[in-house]
Amino acid sequence: MKNIILIAGSVWFLAACGADSSDIPTDIEASEGTYSLDRQEGQTNVTVKSGDGSATLQTGKGVAIDLPDGFSIYPGAKVENNTSFSANDGAGALVNMVADASSQDMVDFYRKQAIRAGLDITTDATMGENRMLAGQRQGRVSFTFNTSPADGKTRAQLMIGEGLE
Repeated sequence: MKNIILIAGSVWFLAACGADSSDIPTDIEASEGTYSLDRQEGQTNVTVKSGDGSATLQTGKGVAIDLPDGFSIYPGAKVENNTSFSANDGAGALVNMVADASSQDMVDFYRKQAIRAGLDITTDATMGENRMLAGQRQGRVSFTFNTSPADGKTRAQLMIGEGLE
């Protein structure tokens, strides 16, 4: 399973960083498995298959946002990019957004959602002007939320995964 996530993550990273399509092969077969890459306008789809199972990853502005029950996008935030991923019995989302709100307001919003969803807050850190909040529930659900200031707004990243062990 770790090989699947590593391959998918590597391809996602290249695609998300705007690597030229000639830099990323669309199909590859390796000792760990195979992957295929399909680029649509504003969206990248990756499928990885190996002896451990399979994983899919979609990233881009046009990807539907699929958060677990109890979680939502911060009110008024503009989603800049969304990534959804699934592997065997798990799934998750990584959402990048920007809002006209303070880091504290956004952290408070996601803390309330996490606690209502039954997650224990395991990390609440301030690093200069940046904030990080993290939590988990019985090893099956985990999330991280990070903020940083950006031109009078707050840039944030929400990552939630279920069943990805």
